[in-house]
Amino acid sequence: MAETSKPPIDVFISHATDDDATITRIHDALTAAGINTWVDHLDGINPGDHWGREIHTAANDCINGLFVLSPKSAKSAYCEAEWTRVLALGKLLYIALIEPVPTRDFPLRLGTIQYADLTRDFGGGMAELIRAITGRRTLDPAAATTGQARHVSGNFPRWHLDLPLIGRDADLGDVRADLADGSRAAVILGLGGVGKTRLAAEIVNTSDFKDGVVWHTIDPHTTADDLTLAIRDHLGLGVTSEADATWAALGKRRTLLVLDNAEDCAQPAAYAARLNALDRAGGTRVLLTSRNQWRELRNAKMHDLHAPDAESAVAILRAMAANEPPAYAPDGFESQLAEAAHRHPRLIHYAVRWLDAYPPDYVLEMLRTLKGADAEEALDDMIRKTVRAVESREGGAEAIAALRRLAVCRGGFTFEAARAIIGAATDPRSLALLKSWGLVTFGNGRYDVDPLVTAAVGEDAAAIDAHYAYYEELARQHDQKQDYLGLDHESANLEAAFERMLAAGRPEDAFWLANACSDFLANRGRFELRIDWLERVATNLKGTSNDRLRATIQNNLGLAYNERLTGNHRENQRRAIATYWTALQTRTEEGAPQEYAETQNNLGVAYGNLALLENGTMNI
Repeated sequence: MAETSKPPIDVFISHATDDDATITRIHDALTAAGINTWVDHLDGINPGDHWGREIHTAANDCINGLFVLSPKSAKSAYCEAEWTRVLALGKLLYIALIEPVPTRDFPLRLGTIQYADLTRDFGGGMAELIRAITGRRTLDPAAATTGQARHVSGNFPRWHLDLPLIGRDADLGDVRADLADGSRAAVILGLGGVGKTRLAAEIVNTSDFKDGVVWHTIDPHTTADDLTLAIRDHLGLGVTSEADATWAALGKRRTLLVLDNAEDCAQPAAYAARLNALDRAGGTRVLLTSRNQWRELRNAKMHDLHAPDAESAVAILRAMAANEPPAYAPDGFESQLAEAAHRHPRLIHYAVRWLDAYPPDYVLEMLRTLKGADAEEALDDMIRKTVRAVESREGGAEAIAALRRLAVCRGGFTFEAARAIIGAATDPRSLALLKSWGLVTFGNGRYDVDPLVTAAVGEDAAAIDAHYAYYEELARQHDQKQDYLGLDHESANLEAAFERMLAAGRPEDAFWLANACSDFLANRGRFELRIDWLERVATNLKGTSNDRLRATIQNNLGLAYNERLTGNHRENQRRAIATYWTALQTRTEEGAPQEYAETQNNLGVAYGNLALLENGTMNI
């Protein structure tokens, strides 16, 4: 009897074994449509068969090939050999996408082939795939269920994808949400080197824009016309396509338009005019990275990118060191190095490079002082470039002068504090200009200056008196109102003001601040700091001829020991008693009767407290 010939293989499926469950579903759908389908785990390979030879034969005998694309199959050398053979034999190759594949992993040769997108609509994608196979045609590029490899045109900095992206999940989510709002452009703002371009590169790498990505890096010489030409070439429009027609065509596509380093733009108004007029109904979205806000860009959604948290910063340092192992390993110094770099990704990267020449303890010193040629290079790269850009603007020199005065603040400051410190005569728009360039940040009702900005521009020592005067008066106001919780936000500024007065040889000023903060520190449970301030002031005032002031300090120090809730209670009362007796050497009944009575009362309270602990009758 003659052997029955096998029907021809309509479709040979190339896939990764890990995707077998989905492949079976695709196989069954094709078979139900009358398409003879071959896949290794369901057809053709029996126990004892030569696995490689059977696949080779099926690929040779098929009419069409189907490559099922997933992160696993995209990296499979076996799959590449299979679909490459199908193409080499001049056969149609169809592609079905079952999981999103990062741009960097998408097979380069397949970038021009339409694929059936099964990730969003499995049934619709399969229907279009079946129509194409049965009609022996390619997939319809206009179909809603087809796509093409995310073609990225322009000077996309692919090397950024090699940098670790750690601790940015929330930022990624926020920027993606901003992009989802098609009515507005999304802008990633932040200091130089904080990771804006890296975040944008990740958005590109994981995006699913059907018509690809146009990446446009801005420098002082690029123009809006350059961007128009880039869009024209990306969309494959003719060289005679006019600018208006090019932008109109973009509005009908699903494209991501990325403008990187927007702070370098010399013509923001021209760019913004095009972006503001862009019709995004077709799905095109706009993303900018910048050190400053474009005021010309209408209703843009701003995302401020800050340094990552401590844990993420350490992980970033370790990943960078693993990727480019320095001569000196950072082992045991990771946390210190990350914190000394203020958790700033670019400065962490500099630190890893410095470890190739210097031991970790020396790199730590470099980071903490930010002095020397290496540190100057880093600061110029991250901060001073922005400072020069601000200085070149109208009112920029005044704004940078204000920044140096505000740099004396610690832990942030309010608008009222800023006005007092920079001087009421200074135009408050300086603060707005500094904020628009990220040199001053704002959040939760407070402004702040990044420590790296302070290191780059320096502090104006002439602002120290204004800073002290403002916070000493603020402490008195809160003390009068007994609003101690409201003063809590200013703790860092109060401590800075106190330390500066002592360092400047002005212990009396330091005392008046300590005096204004006394009840505040006690209320917030900061007993040790309260005592430390008073003891240091007393030490620094030993040579003063102002006996009454020294007696006041001793009296206040006694109160601080008396009200101290930490340490040995018996010892606290003994120290309080000793300081009261010292105060009474000056506070006599004849010379200062009211102050004498006050200290005698305090002394009686201290003896009463001590009587509860020892020698009750004698102390009473």
